[in-house]
Amino acid sequence: MKLIDYIHHRRKLFGRKASARQYAKKLGITEGHLSRICRGKLTPSFKLLQRIVEVTEGEVRLEDFTQ
Repeated sequence: MKLIDYIHHRRKLFGRKASARQYAKKLGITEGHLSRICRGKLTPSFKLLQRIVEVTEGEVRLEDFTQ
């Protein structure tokens, strides 16, 4: 699942409780940084990719960034 799809899905399930700002904070990056990653304008480091997999509990996988 793409990261942006994960965020949108969680927002539909939990409303405002699942905002991009919250995910950015959990990842230790800015909301702008997260936005650029979601739009494909920035490739995250391997360490950040690992953190994304951890924060999303495996719903977003490393392979999702290579497709």
